[in-house]
Amino acid sequence: MNNRTKAARGVNLSTLLKVLCATTLVATAIALLSQPSHAQTSAPGQTSLPGQPAPPPPPPPPGSANFAQNKQKELDHIAAHMQILQTMQSCVQSASDHAALKACHDTAKQSEQQLRHH
Repeated sequence: MNNRTKAARGVNLSTLLKVLCATTLVATAIALLSQPSHAQTSAPGQTSLPGQPAPPPPPPPPGSANFAQNKQKELDHIAAHMQILQTMQSCVQSASDHAALKACHDTAKQSEQQLRHH
C-alpha cells in the first residue's frame, strides 16, 4: 500500500465534508464580493460590503428649493405625530379606568385623522 492510499484511509467523511463546506463558503463569498451590485463605492477606495450599512445618499443638488421645502414639511409632520403621541402617553398615564383609556385612544385617533387631512 502506498502513502497516498494510507492517507486517504485516514481521512474520514466528516473531515471531507468540513473541507468541502469551507471551500464552498469561501468560493461563495468571493463570488458575492466580486459582484458589482454588492460593492457600492462611497468614496475612492471605499466600498460597502454585504452586511454593512450602505453609504448615505448624495446630497441634493445646490439650489434645490423644493427639497428644502419638502424636508421642512416632513419634519413638521413628524413633530405633529410626536406631539399626538406625547399627548396620548400623558392621557394614558393619568387614565384610571377603561373608559378613560378609550377616551385617550379616540382623541388620538381623531387628532391623527385631522393631521392626515391637512
